[in-house]
Amino acid sequence: MELVRQVIRKSLLVVVPVSIASFFYFDKKVFTGLVSGWLIGIINLRQLTKNLQNFLGSTGARFKIIFLSILRLSILFIVIFLLVYERIVNIFGLVAGFTIVFVFLILEGFKTAQRQ
Repeated sequence: MELVRQVIRKSLLVVVPVSIASFFYFDKKVFTGLVSGWLIGIINLRQLTKNLQNFLGSTGARFKIIFLSILRLSILFIVIFLLVYERIVNIFGLVAGFTIVFVFLILEGFKTAQRQ
């Protein structure tokens, strides 16, 4: 869970200034996309971490993890589809927000791996 906290903290340091700048310099949909993409990435990461922690070592864990992963990804797909289809967000902003979380997850994963 410490990894998730570090990703949230460090990604906030990038998302907040970038989203504020996008609010003033670009379309409001870019701002909404950045924030939505970041939130979707964080929620996805937290749920994945929670699912793995709850079911590792328990009986039937493989089925539960697979089922919850498919459910989580289906819900994410529906949410992203609706946001883009209804033109609530800019797709590039959404991808940028999601990518920020992904990049910091990779960086924190490398740091954790080097410490061990």
